[in-house]
Amino acid sequence: MTGRMSVFGIVLGVMSLLAVRESRGDTTEASRLVIYTLRSSQDLAPLSQRLTDNILIHLEKRADLKVIGESEIKLAADYAKNQADLTSEDCRRAAECLAKLAQLAGDANRLIRGHVSKLGESYIATLTLMDAKRLLIEREETCSAESPAALQEAVLKTVDSMLGFGPASQTRFELPAGATKMVVVPLSGLDERSDLTKMMTQLVGYELRRAGLEVWTSDEVFTFMEHTVQREKCKGDQGDIVACLLRFGDALDVQTICSGALGRFDDGFQLILKILDARSGEVLHRSSSSYRGPEAHLPLVVRLAVNEVLGRKLEGHGKLEVLTEVTGTLTIDTSSSALPLASPIGLQVGKHPISIVDADEDYWPYYADAVIDTNGTTKFQPELIERPVPWYRSWWFFTSVGVAVAAGTVTTFLLLQQEGGEIETELGRGGLRL
Repeated sequence: MTGRMSVFGIVLGVMSLLAVRESRGDTTEASRLVIYTLRSSQDLAPLSQRLTDNILIHLEKRADLKVIGESEIKLAADYAKNQADLTSEDCRRAAECLAKLAQLAGDANRLIRGHVSKLGESYIATLTLMDAKRLLIEREETCSAESPAALQEAVLKTVDSMLGFGPASQTRFELPAGATKMVVVPLSGLDERSDLTKMMTQLVGYELRRAGLEVWTSDEVFTFMEHTVQREKCKGDQGDIVACLLRFGDALDVQTICSGALGRFDDGFQLILKILDARSGEVLHRSSSSYRGPEAHLPLVVRLAVNEVLGRKLEGHGKLEVLTEVTGTLTIDTSSSALPLASPIGLQVGKHPISIVDADEDYWPYYADAVIDTNGTTKFQPELIERPVPWYRSWWFFTSVGVAVAAGTVTTFLLLQQEGGEIETELGRGGLRL
């Protein structure tokens, strides 16, 4: 009895809490938004929880929003029953689980979820805004900072931007006058994929050259320094090429340094690029990019990131061709089309969130990013994951049913024969008729 009363009391508490929020004097229908607790590794759990709390406090000040945190949903008795499903890794990737969460939140309109990580010396937050009713990713943004305090400020700005509350325009970054020479430092991170990190570093250098800069690679820098005493002095920096370049930037006659890091989050990538003043070490500008999708499209991700860190925006249009025979629904941004596509779709240059929902439910819902370039058509082949076959569609189920039906028919035949009855059989189109 006590257990039932405590659950009942908790549910009443949740209902009263939501009722208080709804009685703040709003005369218009407010949008309901669920803030899903940001995920992270164990050592960053306090930071991710603090960021989640700050998002809730920040958005609760808006009269046009009804904000509900995951921690509040957990108080509901129904959530305890479904918690194991909602926290499993497979469930997080399935649209059904997000729909269930939205239902528990009182028919929410939107949902924000995300991930917090640390890559080198940078703290990173990747946030995803989803339409909770249509199960579509509306926007996905990444922000980074050099300290937890700076990340909190960056996260709130990112949330405002995703929801359309940010400033209409921002100051555009430009390289300092006369800064035409830049050293590209090898990207850090992903020690287990040194081949990929090396390739990405080369792509960064290539895109900077395309942008009109004179680029030095780290190998070229060390070749230049081989014949000077400065190479020996750099050993005191424990191999940190950035620290070495800051000490001897004048001798190299370079004005800026491009450094960065490449990392993984769940099934996606994070790319951070920074431009530093080669003499003062000041970070002049940085960009953070997130991407989930085939590795073959990473060169396009680098192109967008390099232009962003240089303060430039690529203009134009391209096309997207989705290579799949699956019958279902393809959603790009917020527009839906039937699969398979009859022809490529025209899109603006840039990154577009896409989702694929299989009509036959043979595959899990698929979420990824498509990167569009002006050079022709982007051919995108989704890496769909098959669902487990339901028990009622398995071969052993139909075999068991067939055996059971056959056994029942034989038993009936024997019983009738023992009773001396006459049996007329006819094997027709519908099977065995007695």
